[in-house]
Amino acid sequence: MADRDVLAELVEELGMALVPLQDGLQSDDSFAQLMTELGWNLATIPPEIAALRAPLAAIATLLDGEPLDADSLPGGLQALGSAVRAVGAIAGATGLPPTVDPAEFTGEFPRQLLDYLVVEHLLGFRPRLGTLLLLLGVVRLELVPPAGLRPGFVREVIAWEDLAHVLSAPGDVFVNAYAWGQDTFDQLTFVQNAADFGDAVGLPVALDHIPPACSPTWLRTRLSSRKSTSSSRACR
Repeated sequence: MADRDVLAELVEELGMALVPLQDGLQSDDSFAQLMTELGWNLATIPPEIAALRAPLAAIATLLDGEPLDADSLPGGLQALGSAVRAVGAIAGATGLPPTVDPAEFTGEFPRQLLDYLVVEHLLGFRPRLGTLLLLLGVVRLELVPPAGLRPGFVREVIAWEDLAHVLSAPGDVFVNAYAWGQDTFDQLTFVQNAADFGDAVGLPVALDHIPPACSPTWLRTRLSSRKSTSSSRACR
């Protein structure tokens, strides 16, 4: 019974992560806004993506009722499986507009969409777990500049392939996420993620950037190659 309870909670969590996609499928305008956030230029909803409406509605109906139990769990699994299969079917989308590269979109978008929905759920509704996974490098936020047909966006990634290594080989995960131990170590992202996790668990956290003019020469050299996100302040 305990195993079934854990499975029911997992299905509910995944369902809650997927259901917000309904908002992006309400109209062409809301869909276009979502696509821009994900780095695509799409103004209308392709049929393969519109097919997500039915399984998402089924998940929403289940979640609006009583918590999943032995009787309702099979229906929850079926609805969740239908939604995931519908996302996978986007890989076969045809008739896409010339505002996107069809091969790039069908090859990238299905996983991107699932990763985005799960990351948004974790950081928005399970911040302790979400920021811990962000610090560990399993969840990653990657700034992608505009290129070709795509606008700039923040790619939200779950490194599923690294999830199994968090306990067995955590060093490898840090290397993949931050270039740990290398000259290109992403120290600013690591510190920011550590601060976000501390804040999520209720620790007093203060994060600031040292104004370059006030920092030692060796630090100014390292900071000069990075874009500062803080405003300039006079040294005191």
